[in-house]
Amino acid sequence: MLPAPLRGLLFNVGLGFTAALLLMLAVIGLGVTQMAYLNAELSKVVSVNNVKTRLASHMRDTLRDRAMLMHNIVVSIDPWEKDTLFLQFQEYGERYSKDRSQLVTMLSTPEEMKLMADLDAITLANQPVMFNVVEAALDDNNYNALTLLQKEAIPLQNRLVEALDNMTNLQRKENETALGKTFTAYQATRNLMLVLGIFATLLASLVAVLVGRRMLTQTRQLEVERQKYQTLFETNSDAVVILDNTGFTDCNPATLSLFGMDTVKEFLHTPIQKLGTPIQANGGMAIDNAMRAINLARHLGHSAIDWQGVRKDGSVFSAEIALHAMTLEGKPVIQAIMRDVSRWRAPNRSSSPTSATKSAPRCTASWG
Repeated sequence: MLPAPLRGLLFNVGLGFTAALLLMLAVIGLGVTQMAYLNAELSKVVSVNNVKTRLASHMRDTLRDRAMLMHNIVVSIDPWEKDTLFLQFQEYGERYSKDRSQLVTMLSTPEEMKLMADLDAITLANQPVMFNVVEAALDDNNYNALTLLQKEAIPLQNRLVEALDNMTNLQRKENETALGKTFTAYQATRNLMLVLGIFATLLASLVAVLVGRRMLTQTRQLEVERQKYQTLFETNSDAVVILDNTGFTDCNPATLSLFGMDTVKEFLHTPIQKLGTPIQANGGMAIDNAMRAINLARHLGHSAIDWQGVRKDGSVFSAEIALHAMTLEGKPVIQAIMRDVSRWRAPNRSSSPTSATKSAPRCTASWG
């Protein structure tokens, strides 16, 4: 039999080891439980708040596209084109209603309900005005249609866009609040684990390992996201150009292929007016058309332009350019996506000598 002092020492060591083990198990259990809570909160942000933000943004974009269609219907002089545009106008209305119905089912807070009620009230007032504009345009009463568009339809459209912007901002605030609560919960859990680590040396090591793994995971995730963006940018089959107030800042390989250039540096040092014919298809100067589209994108968030491009070898091609305002690395920039449409445009130009004349109103309308 072991001496009493030794038995007492072993008992105390065992008791201390058991207490430390139980403490570590408690910390592990607390950590697992809290991580499950954090994952649930983050999943809610992704599956609910982000979806609501996307729906509100989609509704806003649909309104803007629908307003552009309405403007094109008013200025068009071709009855067949008017009929086609009117069908598209109705399709955008159905898309808007579908997104709204889905968004309504996801709203839960009084503030969201109030914003949706305001939006519905503006929509109710806007619908008859829009249909009056379209009806007048379809009856070839373009002057009255244009007057009604400018005095009533456009202000109501602006109110709708503003209401949807408020809804989007509210969803972003809710995202920030949810993420803030999640971060606070994470901080509380970490602090508690550090306090308990005072009573168990092994626990401190465990915390260090968990924090290190978490930081490594986040670093890997950020790197994966960066590589995804870079891959999408470089492998896009359309030409993609980034520009700021000083000029071009980047372009993808498809841009070099489109303009027949060898290096990105060569493209970035090429003035805008050298990338297109001096006089564009609508009769305007290349630099004037380009700057008007860029300024419109900065003001509205997006714009589009038909462009007669010139390659390095002097050959001319037709392109459609979509411009979008965005923030990149904390700075406002314009992303221009260019697509060569020469093979679709060429048959149209050869089939009708007046096609350029007919396209002018459409190009002018796109700046309206």
